[in-house]
Amino acid sequence: ISIQSEFTPKALGIGMIYYHMKNDSSDRYFREAIAILESKLLETPEDERIYSALGFAYAGISEKEKAIEAAEKAIEMLNIDIDALDGFSREIRLMQTYIMLDEIDKALERLKRLVNRSPPGHLNNWIKVHPYYDKIRDLPETQEILTGVTE
Repeated sequence: ISIQSEFTPKALGIGMIYYHMKNDSSDRYFREAIAILESKLLETPEDERIYSALGFAYAGISEKEKAIEAAEKAIEMLNIDIDALDGFSREIRLMQTYIMLDEIDKALERLKRLVNRSPPGHLNNWIKVHPYYDKIRDLPETQEILTGVTE
């Protein structure tokens, strides 16, 4: 799937479905997505969307260093301070990557950065329902960030 602000190979989408189902088949699809994304990077190494997706795919197979390196590179190339829409998407993906890797403190720091820069209620609503946020949804720190009661 390729839309202007994202590049998500079908294999990555399927990998995420299996990942959220806690099905071991996710590994196969994440690896397929990595092969596709790395090949795509050879063609367009300046495309931050590919680094963002690659970080997500590496997180799916628990390749922590590679996942963080790719996702953070996407943020270096395009973040919310550069582009409010597409940069926001890259930063959300970085936060989700941190969550997948159990880097909860880093994910919460990213959430703090984004909560006041998104449309009112946007992140609150996504965090309430989307499986990406299962690991942080009920944390008191998350609720504090979302309600603006941070210290």
